[in-house]
Amino acid sequence: MKNKLFLVFLCIGILLFTACSKEPEISKEEKAYQKKYVDFPEKLKVEKNNLIEYIDEISSEKYEGRKTGTKGEAEAALYLASFLKELKIEPYTEGSYFQVFTDPDTGIEGDNVLGILKYPERHKYVIISAYYDHLGREEGGKERILPGANQNASGVAAVMEAARVFSKNFDNMEYNVVFVFWSGHEQNLAGSKAYFDSLTETEKNNIHFMVNLDTIGSFGGKNYIIWRENDLSQKEIAEFAGWKDFSIKPVARARDNSDHYYFGLNNISAVTIRSQDWETGSGTIGDTRYGVNIDNVRLITQNLVNYIYNLEGEEDAG
Repeated sequence: MKNKLFLVFLCIGILLFTACSKEPEISKEEKAYQKKYVDFPEKLKVEKNNLIEYIDEISSEKYEGRKTGTKGEAEAALYLASFLKELKIEPYTEGSYFQVFTDPDTGIEGDNVLGILKYPERHKYVIISAYYDHLGREEGGKERILPGANQNASGVAAVMEAARVFSKNFDNMEYNVVFVFWSGHEQNLAGSKAYFDSLTETEKNNIHFMVNLDTIGSFGGKNYIIWRENDLSQKEIAEFAGWKDFSIKPVARARDNSDHYYFGLNNISAVTIRSQDWETGSGTIGDTRYGVNIDNVRLITQNLVNYIYNLEGEEDAG
């Protein structure tokens, strides 16, 4: 009798343990998030050390603050073009990674740097961009170089690392991808305006989405803002807002602007992602790599890479 009671209680205990230890059910949405942003393939991994290397290079003294129209800006453009070439990313325009433009207000010439991963039979594309120009040197006689590590070598590094990852995994992607490094940002967005103005109507219609990265390495938590000029990016904004551990929300622009502007103004889905406290240290000699939150840059880049990699295609405009 005692043995029977023992067996009964043992079975009850096992059943209770199994019920209590059973993992809670995961929703369909949570499973999708897990697959895209947590359990993603190793081949899509964004490397922190690469980001550090890129930021160190772009913000180094050899480029003298990367002011548009200077030798430093031209040499930085050469570095970025060489980087795209090494990855076997094609020039955006046949034979050249450079788009020369002239700022209409000052007459200063600058160079956008553009590359593309493309399928011959597809025309729809996503643009990932960041401006690489900066302020050059301090004014007022000191003339010390302004490194511009967070503003905006951080965004440039993110685009570079996305280019590296996508160049190795493009066969599985649904969209062509255009990588753009703008100059002329500090000249009222002269570079991005020149590019937009050069597009045909068909090319404009084939832009699925444009994301611009601007000063994304500030300290002060994982708080980010999104600028947009229309309501066509609601799907993307909702996706970004769902990134765990981040607070990313659209806000109205005040006095400042960024290189999504002319796209959004002309009814294209386009946004800029920026650190909420982007002004801290910007435009000073203290804006070095050691003031950049590399972990945030890595996570923003990783999430963006995963999102774009998993985009489902749509019909071409022609």
